[in-house]
Amino acid sequence: DDNFSEDLDSHVVNASITQVLGPQTIAQIALYAAVFAGFQSSPYRMVQFENGAGAPEQVPDERQRYATVLRLKHALSNRAFLGTDYRFYFDTWGVESHMFELSYSQQQSKGFKWRVRNRIYRQSGEDFYADTYAGLQQYMSSDREHSPFISDTIGGKVALLAGDLGGLKDVWFDLKADLGWQHFSDFARQPERLMWVTEIGMSMGF
Repeated sequence: DDNFSEDLDSHVVNASITQVLGPQTIAQIALYAAVFAGFQSSPYRMVQFENGAGAPEQVPDERQRYATVLRLKHALSNRAFLGTDYRFYFDTWGVESHMFELSYSQQQSKGFKWRVRNRIYRQSGEDFYADTYAGLQQYMSSDREHSPFISDTIGGKVALLAGDLGGLKDVWFDLKADLGWQHFSDFARQPERLMWVTEIGMSMGF
C-alpha cells in the first residue's frame, strides 16, 4: 500500500562490566534497556476470532524492554574453554524469558578451532496474546513469537585458517550449524517447529 506510512522511534542503551576472577576465569554482567514509541504492529498479520472472522493485529504504541546477561568463561587449559550464559528479560507487554547456554570451545591447532553449544530458552506470552479471540479488543496479537513457548538449540562451529590471501592477512573460514526445536503451548496452528540453521563466514585482517 503506497499510502501506508507509520513512524517508530527507538532508544537503546547497553552497558557491561567484565571482571577477571583469576588466571583462568572471567565474568561479565551486561545490561540492556530499550524504549520503543510508535507503530509496532505488523501491517500483514491478522488475528482470528472464534466465529472464523479476522481483524488486523493491534499492539500498544509504547514498549519498554529490559534484560540482564550474566556470563562466565573458564579456561580448562591453554586450548580448551568452557562458557556459560544466563539471560533474564522482561518488558511492559508482559513477556518474561529465561535463557541458559552452555558452550565448549577448543583451539585444536594454530589453524583450526571448533565449538559446540546448547541453548535453552523459555518465555511467557504477552498480556494480550491469544491464538483466537472471542471478540474485538483494544490490543490483539496472534504472533506465535509473542506466545508462551520453549526452545532448545544444539549446534557446532568449526573455523579454519587459510593464511594470507593476496593483500589480506589471517583469513579465516568458518561453518556453523544449529538444530533448533520450538514448542508453542498456545498456538494450535503449529504447536511445534524443527529447523536447521547454517552459516558460512569469513574474517580477515588488513
